[in-house]
Amino acid sequence: MAEPKDLRKNNSAAINSTSDQIEGKPMRSLNIANIMTSEVLTINPERTLHEAAQLMGEKHIGSLIVMKYDTPVGIITEGDLLNVVTSGIPLQRDWIRSSPSISNQKVEKFMSFPLVKICVEYTLKDAARIMIEKRIRRLSVCDSGNLVGILPRQI
Repeated sequence: MAEPKDLRKNNSAAINSTSDQIEGKPMRSLNIANIMTSEVLTINPERTLHEAAQLMGEKHIGSLIVMKYDTPVGIITEGDLLNVVTSGIPLQRDWIRSSPSISNQKVEKFMSFPLVKICVEYTLKDAARIMIEKRIRRLSVCDSGNLVGILPRQI
């Protein structure tokens, strides 16, 4: 029987590889500002999951940053919404309108928090390391404490 692989070694090797390049620039020197999505949609934690799902669907996006008092506090993703819908609620044809769960539940109850943030001046290598260590798929990008973008796993 084969011995289990140490995934940390494999991930570390991938991050440290200097041959990884994006648009001709080494990954380790590419700043987050060059590749982040600067148009970030937000939602208030008091809004419902239905409102979050509707906004994500209209804008064709997979997440919303949750803002409270102009401060990013969490993130709600399409995965979070799917977990609510598939956790014992029978699916119906028009489930968003008919499900009392998604219609009445607040975003704050299902958002992921605390929000993992990264400075806009960090490199892609720094971002990759944080995403692997924290096991997250998105990073919020801040500049002097202000939300300026989001870095998804797929760039």
